[in-house]
Amino acid sequence: EAELPSAAIRDLATCRFVDLKQNVLIAGPPGIGKTHVAKAIGHEACRRKLSVIFKKAKALLYQLVDTDDDPRRIRRLWKQTIGTNLLIIDDFAFRKMTPREAETFYEIVDERLGNGSVILTSNRPPEDWLSMFPDPVMGGAILDRIASSAIKIIVKKAKSFRKEGSTKKP
Repeated sequence: EAELPSAAIRDLATCRFVDLKQNVLIAGPPGIGKTHVAKAIGHEACRRKLSVIFKKAKALLYQLVDTDDDPRRIRRLWKQTIGTNLLIIDDFAFRKMTPREAETFYEIVDERLGNGSVILTSNRPPEDWLSMFPDPVMGGAILDRIASSAIKIIVKKAKSFRKEGSTKKP
């Protein structure tokens, strides 16, 4: 069984990719530690005095497109999302985006291109991501911007730590 490559994780822990404003894509089956690794890298970035935001994809997009929310709060979250050194988006492509969410996501990716790093975690393989967008042209533009020079850690098959942990007896 494959797993997240430890040498690549150690290299990411140097946060050099943040200095270079590179993105990181971590995809693989549930339970293999993608979120854990992303949070650990985010923690290390904080220790290095870099600004970090960690959000689930669904929550981030909902908060940015929620028309009932206070516009000042939305503007503040937008500025933080665009301006942070490292934006960690967890559980990307979990579900299909609405047109408004896709437009907002495009704006985030476009604004951050060359200005800050994104770590994206996903249970879906990257080849399935395009189908999560309502418009394939916009989806292609988003994926091109986020993935073009990204560091890619793609695990096809691996054991779930959650499943493994749930079957152990105390």
